[in-house]
Amino acid sequence: MDKDDVKRKFILAIELALKTKCTYAKKSNLLLNLISLNIDLGRNDRIYKIMKSYFFFHLKAVKHSAHGYDKVNLAKLNDLIDLLPLSQRVSFVDYCITIVKLNHTEETFDWLLNKRHECRIKFLWNEKRVCARMLSILLLASFNIRNLILAIIITFVAISLVLVPTPYEKLAVFEISYHNYTTNQFFNHIANMLTLFLDIDNDLKVDGTGFISVVILVLAKLAYILLIVNFIYLRLIDKLSVK
Repeated sequence: MDKDDVKRKFILAIELALKTKCTYAKKSNLLLNLISLNIDLGRNDRIYKIMKSYFFFHLKAVKHSAHGYDKVNLAKLNDLIDLLPLSQRVSFVDYCITIVKLNHTEETFDWLLNKRHECRIKFLWNEKRVCARMLSILLLASFNIRNLILAIIITFVAISLVLVPTPYEKLAVFEISYHNYTTNQFFNHIANMLTLFLDIDNDLKVDGTGFISVVILVLAKLAYILLIVNFIYLRLIDKLSVK
């Protein structure tokens, strides 16, 4: 009898044990072993349903535990999610959210919401289509407040660089008339870009010299709007997930 035959026998034994009356903790541990054995045998198509059963009984074990087994094992859950194909991860996390939001801790729920965003970003990036990858970057920028601030700073720097006046008139895309805040050209440029960004009225004028300049200005404004609106939208979706 080879090793694979032994593993198949173990699988049968575990499946029989799961039909017997035992504690939630024991069932969740048996299901973990079942996942591991199926992976070893290359039966990856079976693990999605087994994982859902594992998580269900794991939560039951946490809820009914009197001591020791009173927190969701997020590290183990993360390892299990990473075993799934990218196309199944969001669906599995959504299933976990549906169960957790009924009666479990805010820590677990918040972790699952972040994991769902992470799985969506990875799935879209893996699509390798331009639109999908652009959406994944937008989702990454809106993942949390830190990412949002970083994305806004990067966008501001990019726009500031694009609007730096060129000494070559033929290459000029914009005609810029500055409001004078300081005699230092660099700091005056940054100050004017901040007023443009914050929509503060002053003597600054930015005029496009052609179609390309109009496109750049429109895209720049859209970038800011999309970053803020998408961040708010994702937070609303998260709030609705709680209900």
